[in-house]
Amino acid sequence: MMTLDRYKTYDLKVVKIGKINTSELNKVMDKDKFNSENIICSDSSKTLINFFEEMGLTHRTFVSNKSQHVVDGIYHVQNLNNKVSTLKGWVKNHFSSVSTKYLKNYLTWFFMMEVIKGDEEKVDKWWDYMLTDTKSFQRSQ
Repeated sequence: MMTLDRYKTYDLKVVKIGKINTSELNKVMDKDKFNSENIICSDSSKTLINFFEEMGLTHRTFVSNKSQHVVDGIYHVQNLNNKVSTLKGWVKNHFSSVSTKYLKNYLTWFFMMEVIKGDEEKVDKWWDYMLTDTKSFQRSQ
């Protein structure tokens, strides 16, 4: 699952292969990242609709199989689609295929490469990012 905001801040989570349910979303989604001012745009998955409705967030849907990319004339998913395409291309070019056993590691690697992209001081930027993540130690346990 990939989330992306207007500031191009994004997050990657491994939920599962196939259809997801609300309990699986509750396990992986950091609800602290959302607030009542957020407007969520997603495909018309009933699970996602219910999940964000339970959180009390405004939610707009689009129909992805009908090539609908703009919701209510102002919300769009092109940036998210671009990031997903970049991720798929990176995996294909570097690995040819991915073992789902290590998928979380590959996603983290991709995420960090995107964080430090274009920065002269890549190592410093990497450390800055790691030190601002207060939950990184908990995830390593």
